[in-house]
Formats: sequence, structure tokens, C-alpha cells
Amino acid sequence: MISGRSAAALRAQAGALRTCLEHTPGPRPLDAAWTLATARAAHEHRAVLATADRPTLLHWLETLATGTDALPHGPARPGEAVAFVFPGQGAQWPGMGGELLDSSPVFAASLVACADALGPYVDWSLLDVVRGAVGAPGLDRVDVVQPALFAVMVSLAALWRSYGVEPDAVTGHSQGEIAAAYVAGALSLEDAARVVALRAKALRALTGHGGMAAVSLPAARVRERLAPWDGRIAVAAVNGPVTVSGDPGALAALLAALRADGVRARPVPVDYASHSPHVEAVREELLTALDGIAPRPETSPSTPPSPAASSTPPPWTPPTGTATSGPPSSSSKSHGPSSPTVTMSSWRSARTRSSPQPSRTPSTPPAPAPAPAPPPAPTRSSPAPCAATTAVPDGS
Repeated sequence: MISGRSAAALRAQAGALRTCLEHTPGPRPLDAAWTLATARAAHEHRAVLATADRPTLLHWLETLATGTDALPHGPARPGEAVAFVFPGQGAQWPGMGGELLDSSPVFAASLVACADALGPYVDWSLLDVVRGAVGAPGLDRVDVVQPALFAVMVSLAALWRSYGVEPDAVTGHSQGEIAAAYVAGALSLEDAARVVALRAKALRALTGHGGMAAVSLPAARVRERLAPWDGRIAVAAVNGPVTVSGDPGALAALLAALRADGVRARPVPVDYASHSPHVEAVREELLTALDGIAPRPETSPSTPPSPAASSTPPPWTPPTGTATSGPPSSSSKSHGPSSPTVTMSSWRSARTRSSPQPSRTPSTPPAPAPAPAPPPAPTRSSPAPCAATTAVPDGS
């Protein structure tokens, strides 16, 4: 990270650092990065360069200095709250988390802990699924993909926390609420693993009997369009495109009618009707399987206790059969709409190789930026000379 008191000072600092690194045989990029992050003042205007080799670092410094870069940079907004957002099913892809499992001790330790917690409830290996090992079950199974996504999401949260990024609020949508509850401290890892695994197992009874679709209309208009199917389709979620859920035949007829009217609509690649009356069929099974689980007082920094964390908390049950409107907050503070968020999505955030991606339509939102793997500790005991001594007027 490079910083300056103005945009011009930031570019001047980049140029000065490039000149110093180019003419000094020393420091490795890691050493320079360590010193810049820990031994220099952090001014308002900042730029972030992520690279593992010296030539690439020099290239990006040159583009930043000359104003021809495409790097993330701009004025910092100190003091704002940060929210961790945990999405529902759909961000999975083969090999997700594999590279971080091999390169990040923090991510790996969290994933192993999740594997141990899931162990009593699954007959497959989480680490084999993440690595795509021969014989491991695929992510097309709901009882595999949901626990795997849970483990990757909470491990990404652990990775961000290892960098000092602590959430002021956590929120989750659908199965993401379970991850949010764990990260907020409202559920233990053991209880969260039990919830996500047994909930996903229960949903297997619904597979093949339903479906879901995304419709680009306001929720009120969507509800009007559902009337002819008399309860066979329901609004499942209102979080961008409205998601509907219900009987396969009714969904196919709805999609045909919408497309005929020029409405953008597409099926969601699942074969059960989540967040719909279909899920009432597994309600009693879930209540029995999750009996005894209760929320705990939340421990997420700066997060006020939720009503659920009372002295006599009710049994905790996960969201499954009810519609959701945006990501319901598991634990939150009241902050402005511009507060930064960190999405704990596996989509491209832990890519390991050029593996096939799941088919995604052009309407799919852009992927979040990758989560960085923590660097190994620098070997220098003293600051890197360029990063420690380079200075420009009005800069850092």
C-alpha cells in the first residue's frame, strides 16, 4: 500500500519508490510491502498493488506514477463501519478455496476446523471436496454444496480478520445466515456445522419436486404475475431480481409468459423450491434434528446483543421455508448505506486453477474482488530501505 496527502503526492510517491527499487539491489517486494504497511504513515490518498515479483511491482509503480494504471486507489474513508456479507447458495465452483487451502495457514486452519465440526454429520471429506479429489462428491448435491460453502465463507472471514479487518456488522441471506450467526458469535462452530449439515440433508427430500427462477420486475408486479398459478409459485426472495419458487410446471409456464411479454427472467439452477411452502414438508424433521441448539450472546466487535441473545433464548432454527427481503441481518449496527461491505463469496475469491466455471448468464452480478492470501512473515528485522526512507513533498 502506498499513500500520500493528495492524488499528486500519491503518484509522486509511487515514482520515487519505483526509482529507489530499480536502483537498489535489495528489498524483496514482500519486505517493501511490510515496511510500507507497518512503518509508514497512512495518508488519505492510497493505492494498493498486489504482486509477488519485482518486475510486475516496478511495472505497476510506473503506471501509477504516470497516471496510466487501473489500480484500486482513492481517498480513504477512516472511521466507517465494515459489514461482512454472507450470500446464499449459487457462488460455488469446482476448486473453490483450493489455492488458499495450500497457501494460507489461517484459511487452512479454519477449513480444517470446519471439517472436524461437520464430520459427525456428513459421510464425505470437506477437504477432498474443496480439492476436487477423485471420488469426492460433487457440488451439484445440496447436502454437499451448502456445508462446503459455509466452510469457505467462514474461512474467508477468518482470513480477513487475520489482516485486522473486523466486522462492525454481519449479515447473511438464506444459508448465509448460518455463517453470519457463527461469525457474530451467536452460534458455536459445532452448532453452526450441525445446522448447515442437517438442514442441507433435510432439503434432499425436496429435490426433483420444485425449482426457482429470477424475475427482473418489482416485487409487487411479480406477485401480480403469480396470481394465475394460485399458490403453486411463491416469492422466495427480494434481493435484486425477485426470486420465485414453486412447482416445476408452473415455473416453466410463468417463464414462458414473462418472456413473451419481454420481461427478463431465467431459471435458477436448483431442483427444489427453497423459501416456499414446499419446505413445510421438512419442518418437523428440522425442528427435531436441531433440538437443543440455542443462540449465545454475540461476540462480534462493536455489535450490540440481538433480541435472540437473551437470558432465555428460544431454540434457533435456520431460514428455509420463508421468503426473504434482502439479506436479513443476523447481527448489526445502524450505519449509513455507504458503509463498506466485504462479501464472503467463494465466487472467484479463492480460485486455484483454470477450472471450468458453472454456467452463468449475463445477468449475473460481477464477482467480488479476490480475498488476499496472507503473506509469509518477512525475513528482514529492519525496514526495507526504499520503503523506509523514500519521501516526497506533501507525501508519505
